Amino acid sequence: MFDRFAAARLFNELDAASSANGREQRLRQYTRQRRLRVFGWVLVALGAAMGVVHWVAHLGALGGQPALGWDLAAGYPAAAILVIAGFILVGQ
Repeated sequence: MFDRFAAARLFNELDAASSANGREQRLRQYTRQRRLRVFGWVLVALGAAMGVVHWVAHLGALGGQPALGWDLAAGYPAAAILVIAGFILVGQ
């Protein structure tokens, strides 16, 4: 004879196993997302610091103006790239 409770017990066991797997997967996904977010904020802070240092260098407070090549490569464009990349990572 068919045991109607056996099917329910089997379903509950399978559901508990898949639920534990789902929790582990969500935890891994949350941890990865949190790491990306922290790394993104670090990039934003580095880009902002680079922009401020570049601005201070243009004011002449660091002993003169930066060279043109350095100005074009590592000045405001590099700071902007770092900030944008950081915000992209934060937004994911």
